Amino acid sequence: MMAGDLVIGRYVPPGLRDRIIEPLRLLLAVPYLFFFLTPPPAVAIPLGFIAAAGYAASLPLQDRLLRHTDDAIQGQVLGLHMNGMLVWQALGALVAGAIASVLPPAAAMGTMAAASTAVTLLLVPGLRRSAPAAEDPAR
Repeated sequence: MMAGDLVIGRYVPPGLRDRIIEPLRLLLAVPYLFFFLTPPPAVAIPLGFIAAAGYAASLPLQDRLLRHTDDAIQGQVLGLHMNGMLVWQALGALVAGAIASVLPPAAAMGTMAAASTAVTLLLVPGLRRSAPAAEDPAR
C-alpha cells in the first residue's frame, strides 16, 4: 500500500493521477480473482502485493473530493468521508466473513473480488461525471 501511495503521490503528475483512478480501483480486486484457482503461496503473495498498490486510488479520489469542497468545511468532509469508508469496510468484512463461513477460503476471496470488481465497474459512470474538465489548464 505504501509503495503505491508513494509512487502515485510523488511521481505521477496530477492530471495522470486523475485519469488512472479506475484502473487503480480495479487493481484492488482483479488480482484476487485468481484466488478462484487456489494459487500456491508463491503466487498468492505477489498477487496480494500487486493488489495492495491499488489502494493508491484513494489519493486522487480525495484530491477530487477536496476540489469540489469549500475550504471552510474540508476537514469535516474528509472526516465524513473516512467514517463512511470505515463503515463500509466493516460491512464488507461482515459479508466476507459470512461468505467464508460457507465457502472454502480461496472461493470466498474470489467471490469478494468478483463483487468488488462489479461494484467498481458500477461506480465508474459517477466517477467520470465528477472528473475535472479535459480543457482545465491546471491539469
